[in-house]
Amino acid sequence: MHKTVCLFVFLIGVLHLHLEELHAQSPELNPAQREYLLRKAKEIQTTARRHMQMNQSSAISMLNRAANHADAALDIYLEAVESVDFKRKDKKESEFREWRDHHQEQHREASFKRSLQLQAQYILLTLEMMQSKSDEDMARIISKVMTYADRLAALQPLDRRHILNQPLESAYVVGHMHIHLSNNRNRAWVMRAGDLEKIYDRFVFPTIIQLNNPELLKEAWGARLEQERNIAQKTNDLEEFTTRRAAELYWQRAKDYHALGDLENGLLSMLKLLENNTQHPRALEWNEEFQNLIN
Repeated sequence: MHKTVCLFVFLIGVLHLHLEELHAQSPELNPAQREYLLRKAKEIQTTARRHMQMNQSSAISMLNRAANHADAALDIYLEAVESVDFKRKDKKESEFREWRDHHQEQHREASFKRSLQLQAQYILLTLEMMQSKSDEDMARIISKVMTYADRLAALQPLDRRHILNQPLESAYVVGHMHIHLSNNRNRAWVMRAGDLEKIYDRFVFPTIIQLNNPELLKEAWGARLEQERNIAQKTNDLEEFTTRRAAELYWQRAKDYHALGDLENGLLSMLKLLENNTQHPRALEWNEEFQNLIN
């Protein structure tokens, strides 16, 4: 990607020199000059686009290796750290080796390498989402996100560490390969690979409602309930999940069905939840919300 930028700057420089020469000859462009400049600009654009596509293809290939193999994920991570934090800052190779040796115990941990794999998988999902154009594309991506969420929930919560909690733009592998995620047009997409709750609340469920897809909504809610229950078991919070958290999830699920116009799974489910959870801390809040929906 760096070579592409240098080439683009060089070509712009050549075009600028031609423009100065033409400007010295005449204060205004004649048709031939205008045609020449437009033709050169299109040639530069084509060259730059071709190189960017080649670099993106190379980045995706590297990310696929990291996503599918734990050891490859670690190797690529170490290469990225060396590139971003040491080579670009003109630090000595011995300084990188010292840093690597100091962290070698952490780098041996299976959970650490698994987090790197998941990060690579989520970056690939982000790139795919940025290219999506149709409802079918979005439905397919949502299914992939649910599969990713299963893998994320399978981690022990403490194993997520800083790798999955940092913004994707700050990930070493993104900086190393000059991956541009700032062009993401879908503002609902969550840019932290480990934020399971926001991935569902900000992207999955609102997008399903926009798609008006009740079957996908049922599948997504089934997945989320199971994932949160598994996390609660691993953190010894199953009682808290059963007595409080589950009702909150069921309430949100009923609201989503209501948004799709499903009376039975929407308002009637909300009414049943109100009847069965009069002692829940949010019971009065839900009752008021329920009445507002009816009105």
